[in-house]
Amino acid sequence: MKSLLLALLIIMGSINCYCQESSDKIPIAFDGKTYGYMIRVPGGTFTMGSNDGDDDEKPPHSVSVSTFYIGETEVTQELWKDVMGDNPSWFDYYGLRLALVP
Repeated sequence: MKSLLLALLIIMGSINCYCQESSDKIPIAFDGKTYGYMIRVPGGTFTMGSNDGDDDEKPPHSVSVSTFYIGETEVTQELWKDVMGDNPSWFDYYGLRLALVP
């Protein structure tokens, strides 16, 4: 259930990002508190893969991605705890990035 809540928060943020696509940076807010920002990554096309790498990297091919938003930093323990209600990290340093989550 808690994972579903976090997924919904991410989806809601994505919908919010889509509606404000002209913004380069938008706040991540939950219950009236801002935890950081999502930054706009412009879409485009790039070559993915290599002829020199492992078999699963071959052959090089063209990949296109749409514009999207991503968190400017990792999810912090503070955000995780406020949204999910607990802190599964082995380290309890409020505000640091979330670590060692199963």
